[in-house]
Amino acid sequence: LSLSQRSRQNPEYSSSLSKGIVIAWSVMYLRLFLICVALVPQIAPNLALALLVPPVPGFLFAYFLHRRDKRLHPLPMANFANPFELLPSIKFGVVFAVVLFIANAAEKFFGSGALFASCFITGLADMDAITLSVLDMVKLGSVALLPAGKAIAIASFSNTLCKGGLAYFFGGKEMRRLVLPATGIIALPSLAIILFVL
Repeated sequence: LSLSQRSRQNPEYSSSLSKGIVIAWSVMYLRLFLICVALVPQIAPNLALALLVPPVPGFLFAYFLHRRDKRLHPLPMANFANPFELLPSIKFGVVFAVVLFIANAAEKFFGSGALFASCFITGLADMDAITLSVLDMVKLGSVALLPAGKAIAIASFSNTLCKGGLAYFFGGKEMRRLVLPATGIIALPSLAIILFVL
């Protein structure tokens, strides 16, 4: 959210800011995989494709943006301010609280029987909470490994869509043009794996 808003103030650096966003999205998948494998090692085969394939096109797109930046901006911008300011964080906190409230309400409405729907909705707001909850269910034996892997994959897919929406809505015109394909090339492989593999 912070980098998206910065693209409005520094539109000529939208490519660099978009690169930072895409790298962060891609790393989220890898971080999630490492957390899951550390806590429940036997879930690794069920999550390998779902969490290790989507970041690949993300990193490739970030590399494309990096090469583009070197052509457009051979020298760094000297007066570029710190992108991590308090006001965007507060705005994100408000958005996060609203989405988290909706997600929790939906989870209560759907109940434990609709794990996938709950994961999709909760994943819009937070990946860590829903991932740890699913892993706890696996440890308790209330959810098998296969549906647990699919549930986490669904949450990561919805999280990517939500972040793409935030970047598109709050970013400048040039960032919107870059973030839209980035969201697609990360989210589409994830959706394909969810639908046809898991």
